[in-house]
Amino acid sequence: MKKLLIIPSLAIALLSGCGGEEVSMATAEEQRAIARDNSMLVAKKFISENPTYNAFKVIPNGDSTISRKCPQGDGWASLKLINEKNHIVKIKCSTYSIGIGCLESSEFAKKSYAQQDGSCNKEIAYPLPKIAG
Repeated sequence: MKKLLIIPSLAIALLSGCGGEEVSMATAEEQRAIARDNSMLVAKKFISENPTYNAFKVIPNGDSTISRKCPQGDGWASLKLINEKNHIVKIKCSTYSIGIGCLESSEFAKKSYAQQDGSCNKEIAYPLPKIAG
């Protein structure tokens, strides 16, 4: 009977995110802003290296995993590229590394990075480093 009680407890612990102490709401908001700014810089570099997207504007959606319990997030922001004909291309961009860059969402889904999406990533530095632009 004790074994049956341990299994649900472990499941709850694993599903509760990164664990540890919560940061303040202001800190979580600051981290969201850094992640958004970083992903925009990474997206602009992606566009500059891919002439197909030169006429596209960037619409950031951010890293929805950032929270008070996980201020570093999963390391990925969702963004949309849109042109004057309203053609939309969805991309995923790193929130902490210009070297990792961006991938079209369809390509991102095929990479090992996709396993990080939506889960608190303890391997990412907290606080998030600001990428120099």
